[in-house]
Amino acid sequence: MPEDLELNIRAAIHSDVFATEGIRREVGWEKAPSDHIIWPDTDEDWSEHGYYKEIVAEIDGVIAGKVGLEAYVPPFARMVDLAVRPDYQRRGIGRKLIKACCVESARRGFTALYLQTETNNTAAHALYKSLGFLQTAHGRMLRMIHFLDYPLIANFCRTHPLYNYSCDPSHNSIRDWLLKWSDYLTRDNIVINLNSGSTRGESSYLLPSFPAIEFFNSKSELDFKAELELNAERDLEPGHHFEVVFHIENRGSRHLEGVLQFLIPMGILLKGPEWCKEKTLELSVLPGKKFSQSITFTVDPYFENSLLNRLNCPSMPISCRLFFNSKYAILSQSLHIATPFNHS
Repeated sequence: MPEDLELNIRAAIHSDVFATEGIRREVGWEKAPSDHIIWPDTDEDWSEHGYYKEIVAEIDGVIAGKVGLEAYVPPFARMVDLAVRPDYQRRGIGRKLIKACCVESARRGFTALYLQTETNNTAAHALYKSLGFLQTAHGRMLRMIHFLDYPLIANFCRTHPLYNYSCDPSHNSIRDWLLKWSDYLTRDNIVINLNSGSTRGESSYLLPSFPAIEFFNSKSELDFKAELELNAERDLEPGHHFEVVFHIENRGSRHLEGVLQFLIPMGILLKGPEWCKEKTLELSVLPGKKFSQSITFTVDPYFENSLLNRLNCPSMPISCRLFFNSKYAILSQSLHIATPFNHS
């Protein structure tokens, strides 16, 4: 540990549960999760503020800078409105505000933090890249993503020091992108599908999502593609049903075993199949075989969409974690929820 790194030892709190379970699995705790996760947790400090907070930098009683953080339901938190007073710029205040957003998002169990910036703001790009953000969807603006707590990617980058990262459009769409980490020598790679435009308008006011992942590792002989397909209409309302279908194809030479655990936001109810309503789904896929499973959800008849209204985003994510070989991958889709305001 660097000597100048401040270490804060404190008692664990309720919102630490998501992260502490992740530590157990990373150090070799092989017991798979048996229950799905309901979100958000009872973090009253965030819920009382509508899951949006401003973080400020104060110097001698003067508010020198500020940034906004939206952190409702994983996997994505959003950083907005970073600003530093001109007289206080070039003092590292912006960097500290960004780090504060990263720390708070990771503390609450979010996988990624994203932002959007002007495509020609090279100074901002350099700052964000120095803090771990990657360039992704681009169009009228540029969206950058920082993977806060995704051990699968972190481990790949650590074990493949000459890896290359790229982001390319998929199907020539402004909303479909392929994020790829690849190693030339081993041909090992991770490819994550990102569904996101560069702005909320280009994204049809949907949150970003990770609908699919491809993973290949020559040493472990693992080679698979997994996808979370969403069959749902736009403007879902309380009482509406929708379906997600999980697909996985084992393209390797090794038997693939794993567990699928859903992270279900408050306001969404898992309806079936009956055996999957509370317990996680165990997977066993032989080499060269495919497996699919349909899961039905419904929007809680008593769901209040006022929070989405305040966040100005009629979208709610539903995500799952695919556990395999002491690792896990994250898949997600964004639901378009009906709200009483017009986005046109």
